[in-house]
Amino acid sequence: MDSASICADCGAKDPEWASLNRCVLVCSECCYVHRNLGSHLSRIRSLKHGVWSKEQLELIRFLYASGSNNIWEHSLIDPTSSNKAKIKPIASDAVIPTKENFIKTKYSQLLFTLKPSRDETSLDDLNRQLWSCVRTDRVETTLRLLALGADVHYADPEKQNTPLHVAAKENQPLQVELLSLYGADPARPNAGDLTAVDVARLENHNDLAARLEEIQFEVTDRLSLFLCGRRPDHSRQVHFLVPELVGSFQQRMGPTGEIAKVRREMTTLSGKQLEKLSQDIYDEIDRRDVVRAWNASHNSSQTIDIGSDQFVAVFLPPNPALSATRNQLRQKLAKYDTADFATLIIDVLTESKRRFYDLPVKNEDPVVAPPSKTRDSSKANSTQNSENPSLLFDDGNRDYDEVAESPRSKSRTSNLGKRWSANQSESGEKNQTLHPEVTLDDYLELKEKLNESNAKVRDLTISNSTILRHLSSIQEMMTELKNDNIKMHAELKSQKDHNLALLRRNPSPTTHLHSPANAPVPFAKPREEFYGGDGNGMPGAWDAHAPKTFGGYSTVRNPPPVGYGQPRPVEKYRGATSDIPFFSKYADALIKETEIITDAIRNLLTDAQCNMLADTSIKHAITISRLIQKIAVLIPEPERTRRIEVVMNRMVEASNVLTDCCSTEFINNDKTCSAAYDLAKTVKEYLKLVTTGQD
Repeated sequence: MDSASICADCGAKDPEWASLNRCVLVCSECCYVHRNLGSHLSRIRSLKHGVWSKEQLELIRFLYASGSNNIWEHSLIDPTSSNKAKIKPIASDAVIPTKENFIKTKYSQLLFTLKPSRDETSLDDLNRQLWSCVRTDRVETTLRLLALGADVHYADPEKQNTPLHVAAKENQPLQVELLSLYGADPARPNAGDLTAVDVARLENHNDLAARLEEIQFEVTDRLSLFLCGRRPDHSRQVHFLVPELVGSFQQRMGPTGEIAKVRREMTTLSGKQLEKLSQDIYDEIDRRDVVRAWNASHNSSQTIDIGSDQFVAVFLPPNPALSATRNQLRQKLAKYDTADFATLIIDVLTESKRRFYDLPVKNEDPVVAPPSKTRDSSKANSTQNSENPSLLFDDGNRDYDEVAESPRSKSRTSNLGKRWSANQSESGEKNQTLHPEVTLDDYLELKEKLNESNAKVRDLTISNSTILRHLSSIQEMMTELKNDNIKMHAELKSQKDHNLALLRRNPSPTTHLHSPANAPVPFAKPREEFYGGDGNGMPGAWDAHAPKTFGGYSTVRNPPPVGYGQPRPVEKYRGATSDIPFFSKYADALIKETEIITDAIRNLLTDAQCNMLADTSIKHAITISRLIQKIAVLIPEPERTRRIEVVMNRMVEASNVLTDCCSTEFINNDKTCSAAYDLAKTVKEYLKLVTTGQD
């Protein structure tokens, strides 16, 4: 690696470890924490003492130089934010708790990780982007899409080509490496029954085809490498390397040995069970290799500040995606000593090889042939063998364990590129028919899943009851709103009729004739009251500006109307100290918009009751937000009063809260229904305030 490289988690210089699935480099202190995360979060490997292929090492180097760490620290790289300086530790900080808390937050909780944009909310969109991106050499973009949740197993509907097929066709080796790290299957066929290996060969990308074939046998090759120190030569069509035990271990592997019954049960496993067992053994081998590399690189002169605690798990950390039963079985693999663990690996390799070549089960003969040479093993040799598993085996001057010639093996020579796990499944189904008994592990795992399902059903029942209560309350409130709307419509109609009656009673100004000054006054009210005087002998506004008479006739052509001294109809709805006018001209439009938003809230609650809110919450949030904005701008700003502004702001705030509830990754039905209920209450309050002037 580049000498200028720094640790992705604390900035320490010259990191000696790499996280394969995160594509970052870390120092020894941060590696101390990564080892406890588990391979499902961070598959750690030593740069100096680990087992690497040149393609994997090139991928890690390229991605880290391209800024792969920015994906996992996306929210911390904002230059205007000071959060990075406050949150991210430095090299001199203690491992526990400072670095440990940051690393767990970064990789386990994914708190700082790049989040999907509004255009990338659909998983199908992400998958299509991934499918297109692997055509190019933009590996960093592929990693970003995978971090956002794109599926490496996505296949186009027409030809069923996966991203791995596309990368193989376009000769993109780094894309192939990255996809395989995230679980892409090189043996998966497309609609034309072609695997990624076949596609690479058809395009004359022979080096890439050879690498894809190695990836196809990655698990069994890793098991053979752990035992023998070398891998099978797939270029010679040798896909399995099964070593032979020597000494006392050979007797244990015989048909009458102490574990003969357990070994025979290996053939009864289904393909899925054997696949799970192989994966668990692969992870345990990875853990043991990390321990060996750690001991080789960590000497007494190298101190690590780990605070008051010093603990690294001596078994595989639990994976929340797996059942508790399987996690316990995975952890028990750490109790196996070298001989027992090697025996288990040989059993898995032997059974995998038998199923790949579709060989018959030999119940009478030993599964592993006796060695070509006999050796005496002493107690001292046994101790030495426990340190180096390869000393337990004898290859008899053979580099590879060749397959015996048989009609079955010859007939399958042309199909070596097909997925061997498919053959496992077929063989497993046959074995399950012959051996229908259920193991205790299967029973315990099924029982645990049943308990989890029952707990989920109980939670859903409680949630459904809560939603029903909220729905009932909102339905009652909507009924009340409808009644209020009908009542307000009636009041508006009555007010309109009253105004028309007043207009009909008032004479037209053109009908007022010039009258003499001594003509009788049409009202028996004092002059100051008629003209708006203050009652204290002071003339009102009209009296102060009253024109003088000339020649016994008034110069006023149009005196004040007959009903001038009466209050306007709108004032009847205003309190003595209220500053809220009666907005009758906006009432009809507001009532119409209120009915629309009531229907929108009802649709949201119906989806919540049917557990469909996760798929439709964004649509509901956008619809309701637009309706609230439309209501908010219905009354022009110059005409709004202080009270209306307060209630309007509360209504907009309630809409924002509902939008936030609908925009989260995991929708909380109870919280969303409560937010919808609060919004409906504020809309009702706003409608009542505008139409009647009352709260």
